[in-house]
Amino acid sequence: MDMDDMDNKDRETASETFIVNIQRTQNSSWQGDITWSGGNGEKLHFRSGLELLKIMDSAMDKTAD
Repeated sequence: MDMDDMDNKDRETASETFIVNIQRTQNSSWQGDITWSGGNGEKLHFRSGLELLKIMDSAMDKTAD
């Protein structure tokens, strides 16, 4: 089994819940808040869809550890 298979297996078993509140769109992107229920209700602001995805990916990386 190589590293890619291990990463995929970890991601398949990881599960998290996020509450995403889109407050507005500006410059063809979303702005709002995301609450991570698995992170003690941690609430973060995001300024773009890409930043939203990075926050979610980072949270998933923390659960895989």
